[in-house]
Amino acid sequence: MPRGLSKTFKAVLVDISATGARVRSDELPSVGDEFYLSVCRVKTFTVRWLSKGEYGVHFYEPLL
Repeated sequence: MPRGLSKTFKAVLVDISATGARVRSDELPSVGDEFYLSVCRVKTFTVRWLSKGEYGVHFYEPLL
């Protein structure tokens, strides 16, 4: 569940790799937004792209 500094919203994890993920949600962030993500112990990520209800994120630290 991605969480910005001021709100929480539900999202579906579509695809994940060691360095990023593709996420689907009714609420789309803006490119460059930073979030906390509560899946696979990911601490923070940056939104890299938006397209048709999905967005791509880049993890600050790769998953091990």
